[in-house]
Amino acid sequence: MAEILNIEDHDQAYYAWKQRGLKGRTLVHIDAHMDFGRIPDMDLEEIAKVEGRQEMEHLLSRQPAWNPYSKKKEKMVHIGNYIYPAMRDGIVDKFYWVVPDPSWRTRRGRNRIKRNINWNKDTIVSSLESLKTIEEPVLLDIDVDFMLTPFIWKDQGQDRTPWIFPQELVKQLNDKKIVFDIATISYSVNGGYTPLRFKYLGDELKSLLEGRQDYRQSEASVCFNSCLTYLNSRPPDLSKAQELYQKAVMADKTYGCAYNNYGIIFQEFGKLNEAKREYSRFLQLDQANIYALTGLGFISLWQKKYPDAQAFFQRALKVKPDHEAAIFGEGILKFKAGEFREAEERFLKVYVEIPQALWWLACIAQREGRLGEVINYYKKAALAGEDGPLLHGRLALFYLKKRNFLRFAEEMHRLADFLLPNFLKR
Repeated sequence: MAEILNIEDHDQAYYAWKQRGLKGRTLVHIDAHMDFGRIPDMDLEEIAKVEGRQEMEHLLSRQPAWNPYSKKKEKMVHIGNYIYPAMRDGIVDKFYWVVPDPSWRTRRGRNRIKRNINWNKDTIVSSLESLKTIEEPVLLDIDVDFMLTPFIWKDQGQDRTPWIFPQELVKQLNDKKIVFDIATISYSVNGGYTPLRFKYLGDELKSLLEGRQDYRQSEASVCFNSCLTYLNSRPPDLSKAQELYQKAVMADKTYGCAYNNYGIIFQEFGKLNEAKREYSRFLQLDQANIYALTGLGFISLWQKKYPDAQAFFQRALKVKPDHEAAIFGEGILKFKAGEFREAEERFLKVYVEIPQALWWLACIAQREGRLGEVINYYKKAALAGEDGPLLHGRLALFYLKKRNFLRFAEEMHRLADFLLPNFLKR
């Protein structure tokens, strides 16, 4: 009997395949995203064990064969790249990326898909309607956001509704005689790719793939969607909305996640007024919502309403004293008030989880003339993935101030590696 797993973050599929010892399989990946970003093949300590000059030169000449970062390659797997290590490890031999039909039907969509493809000789790109019969059992891997994203360049819009429903998706797979022995279904609510009100589509999909027609929406899903109805009514019925929201979260705590509203998406796109309205609406449902509180804190900070920002961060910390985002926000406020010791204490608490804190630590060290620490913090930022031309430009400047001309030249070379490709594209 086929095994069907519902997961939240899509990279959990890789670990499920690995745990089961799968090898040489054909993967049918039905998703609005390719999830094939490359990661290094070897860590530095693994390269150090390589014997023979010729093999070493071959490894060092390849990218992304070797990993220059302190973070182990296993910890670099995430929702956007997990298929690459699955192929590298021999779990997946042939890879079908099934894209939303509306994107495939238009020239703009096909061009966009081509720009998103990291080509591999064993990769086949197809729409659902053009997918051919595969003469073997496959690894079936479905992202719920596939059903909500007709156009892959609009993958986080708050007004999206399903262009295809689970019944039709499963019917098409059955018509094409796609047989699987293990299926993974990713909700992808985290990141805003699947609006929480449509999370239930993943549960319905599992029911249909199991051959059951008796699916019923969960209590949490029904309550949450009813809550939205009362919240969005004119005028809103806040009392009823609050009651239903609490029932939803009590039935399933994932319905209290950061992405149960669009505040965080608006914030990421710089739409601060929309984000503020959205956070404020959901704060009426749950006064202890730390995500809404910290979101409003950062919006107030960016708008230079520092007392308001401090109040929001303090409210969040009363709910959760170790909440990293609120501690980081307080650190910025302390820095802007000239309280550098207090700011440094907060940034040191959170820089592992929030690498942007390393930039602020570098700024504090620079103000106090600790050039060695400035360099160390920027190097840590690079190792944490906060890489870019600004970082290498600053490192070059501080190496020059320390009269370390060799390191200065190295950083200028890295800076050129970032800038020249962009200049040549003009």
